[in-house]
Amino acid sequence: MLPWIGVPEPWVSDEFSYLLGADTFASGRLANPTHPFWIHFETLHVNHLPTYVSKYPPTQALIMAAGQRMFGQPWFGVWISAALMCGSICWMLQGWLPPRSALIGGGLAVIHMGALGYWVNSYYGGAAAALEGSLLLGVVPRIVKFPRWRHVLIGGFGLGLLACTRPYEGVFLIVACSVAALLWIRCKRRSLRQLLSPGLLLPGFAMTATFLLAFGFYNYRTTGNALLLPYVVNEATYSPVPSLLWQSPHRTPPKYRDSAIRAHWVGWEAAQYYGWRSRPILKLASIGYAAWRYFFRGSGIALIPIGACLWMWHLPRLRYATLIAALFLLAPFGVRGPTEAHYLAPIAGFFFLFAGAGLLSLSTLRYRNQKRARGLPALILVSWLFSFGVEAANSIKEPKNARAGEYHVADADAFLSSRRAVLAQLGRDPARHLVIVHYAPDHNVHLEWVYNRASIDESAIVWARDRGMQENLLLIRYFRKRKVWLLDADDEHPHLVLYRLPFEALHK
Repeated sequence: MLPWIGVPEPWVSDEFSYLLGADTFASGRLANPTHPFWIHFETLHVNHLPTYVSKYPPTQALIMAAGQRMFGQPWFGVWISAALMCGSICWMLQGWLPPRSALIGGGLAVIHMGALGYWVNSYYGGAAAALEGSLLLGVVPRIVKFPRWRHVLIGGFGLGLLACTRPYEGVFLIVACSVAALLWIRCKRRSLRQLLSPGLLLPGFAMTATFLLAFGFYNYRTTGNALLLPYVVNEATYSPVPSLLWQSPHRTPPKYRDSAIRAHWVGWEAAQYYGWRSRPILKLASIGYAAWRYFFRGSGIALIPIGACLWMWHLPRLRYATLIAALFLLAPFGVRGPTEAHYLAPIAGFFFLFAGAGLLSLSTLRYRNQKRARGLPALILVSWLFSFGVEAANSIKEPKNARAGEYHVADADAFLSSRRAVLAQLGRDPARHLVIVHYAPDHNVHLEWVYNRASIDESAIVWARDRGMQENLLLIRYFRKRKVWLLDADDEHPHLVLYRLPFEALHK
């Protein structure tokens, strides 16, 4: 489908932050020095002090950096991570289901998440977290059945990677998996002595510790403190409210240098925090809606086999899988912002576990003449494949549909079209450019233009915020060899105009 859909274009603010991280790693650095005019380059989800870096944990950016170095395009790193995700989901299912059902579930993951959806067609999706979570989930039934050191080693690998991708959700997943595994072993009336033996635990601990030490070194290079994440620095710098709903509001609000950035944090993030705190039931509903929007894609086909799992409730593996999922879902319930499907990525494999188990259950049904209903699961699979074909056709007709499941933002299509036109105009001009972006007071906080590469001074295009004539003049003098443009981002049709300096400034 790549010839028709093409490599995805970034437009979400999170994507540009991850692209900054990928460009930093691809340049051979863990962090970039703070630019002397960093105030002009302030933007969402990016730190400028003490270093210029993405605020997000490093794994997604590292994957994209590999794609950038090997293929010249960061998205190919996302593509590879999606393929590995599908393979890890199949391996996970082999621990929970019979081989044939596991293969079917893995195949469903390929068509459902490997080609369509925003996890593979964007730069901030959940393929990496789903890969790591599936490795951890696949270990649970294996160590319950017959614990081996290699299973614990794989679990430590998955946990270590998840800690460097989504550390908050990783804590909930390891707690949920540990509780379920211990209860499952106790239910089998087996001793925990073998599971707690040093020969079994040390490989997993060593693997996890290796990743945590590497993560600590990354934190040290980016924030100056091995225990201080760039995400925490960004929250302390900009957010007037805490990240988690059970935390108390900050007493002293941050000071903002730009009205658009202030509008994002005060008008959007703070509103989300107070809104979800006062209406927890709606927060729970948002989790279900995020799952429906991405995993079900608005179709009820998958509900049939998942609902059929109720007929197999007597199997302990399904009960413990449900327990893990229920404990894990406490994580997104406590997050400040609206629930996105990639918050659920570490347990994405369970969607196919329940679907595969449901198909297996339906295949055991019998007619009145005692013949097994083998055709019913086949009919469901054909319907699932047909819905994928319809979704693929819609994506080919309109490539934006390939990013199904992500949060919808008003005017996003117009923003992407305008950005595409502006980049095309700048690309036709061989000069190096400085684009000063002006925002109106009612600017849509989700549509941000000002994002730069890791090496700002070496970039062909530098994007900067409009901070008034006096400060803009200092920036223009710094980039005196560049062609300077002004972009009114909230014009009906945003376009570039040459930046006009006052007469006295031209003769200084």
